[in-house]
Amino acid sequence: TGYTYNTTWPPGVKEAVEYGLFSVSHIPGNLYFLLFESPEAVRISEVSYVLRPPFLRASEWGMGIFYTSPIFLYIFASDLKKKLTFSSLIGTISGLIPSLTYAGVGVWQFGYRYALDVYPFLLVLLCLVLVKKGVSLLTKMAIVYSIAFNLYLLGSIWGIYP
Repeated sequence: TGYTYNTTWPPGVKEAVEYGLFSVSHIPGNLYFLLFESPEAVRISEVSYVLRPPFLRASEWGMGIFYTSPIFLYIFASDLKKKLTFSSLIGTISGLIPSLTYAGVGVWQFGYRYALDVYPFLLVLLCLVLVKKGVSLLTKMAIVYSIAFNLYLLGSIWGIYP
């Protein structure tokens, strides 16, 4: 899987590995980066909160999946009584267990690094909801917003701004 080929750079990863390569102590931090890590402000200096263009940049540690793909908020409208929905939810949880207990959250990626492990299951959940509810104007707006937001921030991981 590649999990055991963990680098010890940056120093925070080396310190995290001291708690174990896989450990429940890593779950809160990984949940934070999976769900809550947001873009960072681009400030004129380390001590000032005056922002300079482009005002936001992608966090080098990744960003929560609801920032990069807010369309996944629709999965909370899933019908858990359907077998396929329940199976996809179990697949998502099973796929997240190794990722959430892993020592490294990754560095220099755009979204949450290990979300790719569960995206197939999340896409099934999303499709089930959209088939049932249809693709509304709000859904289309969320898709357009995602594309614009991601394009705006994507260059910032290489220091290239729009």
